[in-house]
Amino acid sequence: MEAIQELSACSVSVKWSIHVSAPPWLPALPSPPGRPALPAPPWPLALPAPPWLPSLPAPPWLPALPVLLHGRGGTFKVLNRTAMSASLVRKNTVRFELLEGLEMDRLNFSRKILQTVLGFQPLQLDYIFALPGRKVFEVVFTTFCAYELCVERFNSKKMVTPCLQKIQLTPLSERDVRTVTVLIYSERIKVEDTATWLSMHCTVLNTSLMRDEDGIKTGASKFQVRLKKDAEGNYHHLPSLIQLGPIRGYVFYNGQPKECRKFGSLDHIAANCELEICRHCKSKEHGSKDCQLPKKCNLCGAESHRFRDCPHAYSNKRNQQNH
Repeated sequence: MEAIQELSACSVSVKWSIHVSAPPWLPALPSPPGRPALPAPPWPLALPAPPWLPSLPAPPWLPALPVLLHGRGGTFKVLNRTAMSASLVRKNTVRFELLEGLEMDRLNFSRKILQTVLGFQPLQLDYIFALPGRKVFEVVFTTFCAYELCVERFNSKKMVTPCLQKIQLTPLSERDVRTVTVLIYSERIKVEDTATWLSMHCTVLNTSLMRDEDGIKTGASKFQVRLKKDAEGNYHHLPSLIQLGPIRGYVFYNGQPKECRKFGSLDHIAANCELEICRHCKSKEHGSKDCQLPKKCNLCGAESHRFRDCPHAYSNKRNQQNH
């Protein structure tokens, strides 16, 4: 039995015809005596197809099968991996480009460059994408601190490490925009005053008060800020301690360097600090009580008044507007 199938672009129809071949013994039978020989039937003999065969529907995916397998145009299509656009802001991601004929596979790049030279552990690496050509790798770190540390280590080691001099690093995540949490255990300090204090060190983009599940204020405020850069292009980090008048608060954000809360040293933390420093002039020669210099406003830095009399304080602004 032989089936003939017709395929069209929009629909598929199936036509059936049955061909029966002559048995091998039929031509050998003699004709009966007294009767003329009967002509042999036209072999193969075509029999009509059953009425139910032409009504078989075509599968819905069959017309699109050539496009799925071969692509439009009838040729096979090879799927290529391409790099995500650098203009898209990604989270904790850097791109490494190998220069001057340097090539390596993904595993060698991870072990030789990321783990050995830059000193990262596998648990700090979330993804390593090896793009075609053995020249470009995109690395996603598990935390922002690891991402920030990668950029700093690469820039500091590049001048003294020959293999890093043949690699170009491009950060794909924003480094200057941070979410800052300020915690102050006093109702006297308004969130507007905290934003004014932050604006002396960075650019404040937006502000929000943090509340618990019952809608009660917790004393913490969240700010989205943009860090400032110095002349060398390094980011100016925020102080970890805020003081407005006699009231202190604490500043936290991802990528914040660990420093002494007394005078900002990166060599130790306040718990291990044995130095006495003046909170007003930052001098190490005397304490705050013995400072002879005029005290400055904690909010705006002016010497003519204190925080409680500062015209930039939120409570004083409201009093001026009411009068």
